[in-house]
Amino acid sequence: MKDFLIYINNHFILFVLSISLLILVFIASRISKKDKRILISILTATLLLAIFEYLETVFSELYVNSENFPRYLLSSLCYILRPTIIVLFYHIRLSFKTKRYFLIWIGVLLNATIYILALFAYKNSNFRFVYWYNEYNLFCRTWLGYTVHFICGGYLLGLAIASIVSTTINKTRRQIDIFILVTAVMAALAQGLCMGLNLSNSYTTEVFVLGAAIYFIYLNYDKAATDAVIFERDMQAKTTALMLSQIQPHFIYNTLATIQVLCEIDALKASETIADFSKYLRMNTDALSKTEPVPVIEEINHAMAYSKIEMTRFDNVNVTFSVQDKDFKLPVLTIEPLVENAIKYGVRARKDGLVEVMTYKEGNNHILVIKDNGIGFDLAKLQNDGKVHVGINNVKTRVENMVNGTFKIESVLDHGTKVTIIIPEE
Repeated sequence: MKDFLIYINNHFILFVLSISLLILVFIASRISKKDKRILISILTATLLLAIFEYLETVFSELYVNSENFPRYLLSSLCYILRPTIIVLFYHIRLSFKTKRYFLIWIGVLLNATIYILALFAYKNSNFRFVYWYNEYNLFCRTWLGYTVHFICGGYLLGLAIASIVSTTINKTRRQIDIFILVTAVMAALAQGLCMGLNLSNSYTTEVFVLGAAIYFIYLNYDKAATDAVIFERDMQAKTTALMLSQIQPHFIYNTLATIQVLCEIDALKASETIADFSKYLRMNTDALSKTEPVPVIEEINHAMAYSKIEMTRFDNVNVTFSVQDKDFKLPVLTIEPLVENAIKYGVRARKDGLVEVMTYKEGNNHILVIKDNGIGFDLAKLQNDGKVHVGINNVKTRVENMVNGTFKIESVLDHGTKVTIIIPEE
């Protein structure tokens, strides 16, 4: 028991890290099934290697004779597992698209065959061409007994060369190449020092676990970075789709027709409307290049430009702005689409249509309210009408995902609609 505790103490980090990683790999949701299988295989094989190494020392002390089969078995299993673990790291580095990946395992199979045959040496001296234990329990071997070292060294060298070449020529996945290179060098140094100094423990097992831990961290980082890119592209696509949906041909034609009429009856008003229309179009176009939330005042100005055009076209429409809080940001194209919906589907039908846009601070929250006295609608019917409401859903999704805000719609038939956006302080 004392020897076991001493062994656990000497390899405490190995066991703790291996078991912790196994648990994390099982519960990790970001890692693909293929990567999970590889990591679980590496960690399981490494834990078995550590256990076999300990049991080997136990049997070497309990049974001192040349026919100690358990020790032969455990020694051969350790020799078989070492190159197996290294080849599993090859599956991290390489992406096999054909069945030729089996060729990578030739060295492992050759090594396993040699050390399986070595098992018969415990009974038959004719099989003592790899390694054996003599009557004094001393380890002996021929040149074939170094097979595992040569095969492991070859595998590690191959990994290092593949990583150097890929890092130099292929610019993708450079982090994983560097990680593999460092792991291979550490394992080679540990194995080389063990052979050169005749040490009882090379600590290559710890190196394997450390490599698996670094790979696990990399996988999570890589997946998080990929998710961030996908999220940004999705948000940008939604912004682009909304911007394109806002610039509708009939709105442009109607605005130009309004300007044409104004040129004949009110040149100054026509000039102001052209300026507002130009500002509106420019802001819509600029929205294409903006991936981050923008100051609320930019959104207010955009909505104002649109509102002025609509108020010029429709005498019964009035849009007011009460901006008490300017110290927060919104996803681009948030306010203008909501104001457009309020005018187009709400207040145009009213004799005195009114849309109110308000911002104010309430506790630790920034509040944006867009309220109208339009015809309203049945919210339950809207949600179940089978139609895709691009504008509202688009704005809601981006507010929730980009600024961690909440989006609420309240509407009463023949009384109007109220949209409330609540954004927590950064």
